Amino acid sequence: MVFESKTNTYGMLQELQRKAMVDVAQTFKSYEMGKGQTIKVLAEEIAKKPNITEEELMFLVEAFAKADDFELVYVGLEDSGLNYQSDGEILGMAQNYDTRNRPWYKEAKAAQDFIITEPYKSASSGNVGVTYAMPIIRNGQFIGVVGGDYDLARFSRDVLALGHTDNSYVGVYSPDGTILLHEDIKRILSKNALSQGIAATLKEKPELLNEDSIDTIFYVKDEQNTSYAIMCDKLNANFRVCSITKESVFTEAVNDVLMLQAIGGIIAVIASLVLIKIVITIALKPLSSIQNGLSGFFSYLNHESKNAPKPI
Repeated sequence: MVFESKTNTYGMLQELQRKAMVDVAQTFKSYEMGKGQTIKVLAEEIAKKPNITEEELMFLVEAFAKADDFELVYVGLEDSGLNYQSDGEILGMAQNYDTRNRPWYKEAKAAQDFIITEPYKSASSGNVGVTYAMPIIRNGQFIGVVGGDYDLARFSRDVLALGHTDNSYVGVYSPDGTILLHEDIKRILSKNALSQGIAATLKEKPELLNEDSIDTIFYVKDEQNTSYAIMCDKLNANFRVCSITKESVFTEAVNDVLMLQAIGGIIAVIASLVLIKIVITIALKPLSSIQNGLSGFFSYLNHESKNAPKPI
């Protein structure tokens, strides 16, 4: 009974932790799909217009940035190296800028497919973000890349709130333990003992990221030697979403259940003893009368009493 209660309590907490992780993971994937689709559609629109003008390019990047709430949307062209941005800027050699040398551009060109960069800190805004990028292919020929920047601080506020409770939170980490998304924005792109411990465990036991194992809990300690119960899922090659709960929450919850069971058991024992005493008292009452009757009878026979005993 005690083991069953401990198991049920542990299982309930485990399910709550898994649900928080899954909710954030699904929302992340929805964001990824939505943002990615916007960038893909823009790349397709530009590919359809071989004679597109600068004015048309600027109109499109501005419209698409507003439509899906990007921080910045831009188009980099292979022939000129120019970059047309939704903030009205056109960057090129005059600004000592060549879009063809930018990491997001080279990565999308090499992949010849949609990509999401690893999080980075913007040199211009100082914000931490990711770039969604899609190559522009016209009649089989690569002509440039469409890119869109999204602020991870806002994503952290909007999405990670889904996994927050009084006792747990959800974070997103890279394979090397870099914190990619966190409720505390200042921790993004940093590492700590907990994040590195998570990375080390997942590297040692990659099966924990298998679909049939994502509800498996493992334990990692932070700088203060506090132990955390953790479960993780793989969003893509660069992102692992993890639900994190202090191990003490599990043990305290189990202990609370055991305490309630112990109190209930003590009350039940006391109640049983009282009931048994009542039953015994009732059961022995006739015996007491018989004993008293026999005692009076023998006293009369031995002339110790002149009063004849009453019938038993």
